[in-house]
Amino acid sequence: MPHCTLEYSRNVLDEPDFGQLLAALHERLMETGLFSLGDIKSRVIAHDVYRVGDGSEGTAFVALTIAILDGRSDEAKAALAQSLLELLEDAYPKALASQKVKLSVEIRDMHRKSYMRAHGPAA
Repeated sequence: MPHCTLEYSRNVLDEPDFGQLLAALHERLMETGLFSLGDIKSRVIAHDVYRVGDGSEGTAFVALTIAILDGRSDEAKAALAQSLLELLEDAYPKALASQKVKLSVEIRDMHRKSYMRAHGPAA
């Protein structure tokens, strides 16, 4: 925990190094003291088919969703979301400067009692 999913429309002007971006994401999550590094799982998904707003050409999105076990305060989740939004702003400077782009961060609670996992000996 947590599960991090970064989704973006393929037309975003910036092409960040996703390996570095995910490393920075993991670092930010670790700075909170709320998570263990070995439990953070991240992935990036590009979308070729999408629509933002009225579908105007060039309109783009980048959406980061972080799913965490429930029980964290609203204040802790808001601070985390703000920190991660700043990370996205740093990663997408061209889009923010000259493209109709929507950057977003959502922290989702996962129901602790119904979240199950299994792992191998090296995990």
